[in-house]
Amino acid sequence: MDIKIGALALAGICCLVLAIGFLRRKAEIFLNFVVRMVLGIMAIYMINLLLARAGIEASAGLNPINILAVGSLGTGGLALIYGFCFIICCEYFTKIIILLESGRQNSESYL
Repeated sequence: MDIKIGALALAGICCLVLAIGFLRRKAEIFLNFVVRMVLGIMAIYMINLLLARAGIEASAGLNPINILAVGSLGTGGLALIYGFCFIICCEYFTKIIILLESGRQNSESYL
């Protein structure tokens, strides 16, 4: 009977050690995600301030989708958000597209 209790205690201790190791990795992943989210929020806020002072009308909002993108992708997510923001919001890109379209229509009229 003592051998069975000892084996169960040893198995329980092994399971506890494995659980602690597993939870430590999960905690590290979660902590890393939270740190990237907080730094991403600060970066979005600072970049929006700098763009507003420069007179550029492209700013990313602080919404859950952007925060999750920055938290999961890090600086790549930040670049992705502002890439979309500049393509959609920036006045210069729309002027370039309009000029390209008018140039294409003029070249088709000559054919």
